[in-house]
Amino acid sequence: MRSVASEIDLTIEERSETLSGGGNRSENRVYWATLFLSKAAALVRPQRGYLQITPFGSQLLEKYGNDLTLSILEETDGVREWRQRSELAKSSRSGSVVEEDEASQQQTPDELIASAYAELLSKTAADIVEQLHSADWEFLEHAVLKVLHAMGYGSSKDDLAHLGQSGDGGVDGVINQDRLGLDQIYIQAKRYKPDTSIGRPDIQSFVGAVTGRRATR
Repeated sequence: MRSVASEIDLTIEERSETLSGGGNRSENRVYWATLFLSKAAALVRPQRGYLQITPFGSQLLEKYGNDLTLSILEETDGVREWRQRSELAKSSRSGSVVEEDEASQQQTPDELIASAYAELLSKTAADIVEQLHSADWEFLEHAVLKVLHAMGYGSSKDDLAHLGQSGDGGVDGVINQDRLGLDQIYIQAKRYKPDTSIGRPDIQSFVGAVTGRRATR
């Protein structure tokens, strides 16, 4: 792995980069590169921990050099047969054949998982925001308190207090940062449209609401 990283002049940052699901990205790439090269019959493993280039691999190296890509390996008989076997096994388990687009074929399986996970997180976040925009005000205020607690404010759920109601003075909740309630964080939850920013009058109004409570946060 180190010799490969040195050969292609990876920076220290590139060598230490990790996948979202964990694991070193460069090591992961080397693993999958050797796997595809082996399936293409460009490499063989004469013994554990060793790789040896084949005559076909030498031909690829002479023809493409550093421009050898996964797309080129995908056209070799070895990788095609391996893909076909994998698709047949996958379809026999799921009952349908899964199509892959060109972009997905350029990623390692671990990167595909990371990409799918990131897409799922993005969709989930968008769905949550949509629900918060459609839910009633009390649900929103409780949700804000729970999110702040998840971020590390308050040692337990007992430290969260929902105050939002008619005549609350603009304070919707408070979080006790210590057991005696001497260090408190006051909260106001407001619902804005996605393209609307919080203006100075709203902030000044909230500052005025908590000033009487001798709040510092």
